[in-house]
Amino acid sequence: MIFISNVEDVKLLRCAIEEYIRKTGGHIIVEDHTVEIFLPVVIDEVPGGVQFKIKGRIEDDYVVIEQCTITVENEFHDIKPIDLTNWTNYVNENFSYACKSSS
Repeated sequence: MIFISNVEDVKLLRCAIEEYIRKTGGHIIVEDHTVEIFLPVVIDEVPGGVQFKIKGRIEDDYVVIEQCTITVENEFHDIKPIDLTNWTNYVNENFSYACKSSS
């Protein structure tokens, strides 16, 4: 299964990211049509680990990523959503089985 999104929008299947979080940790906060996703990443060499914070909006069954901040050792770094394309494809392809079971 291949997901193609246009260049402007980087999208995650909502049920796939929820399943990814269930399996790997982190949490998701949904309020109205906005969403915040927090993903902890444990890297032994980095004291305190790395925190991904993704902000976006809900459109139909998708989370459209608008902003992503990586925090490393209390320093914040913004990255462009388009730089997350490989990761979003990975989540959409490997965790979309959760979408079938919930419908």
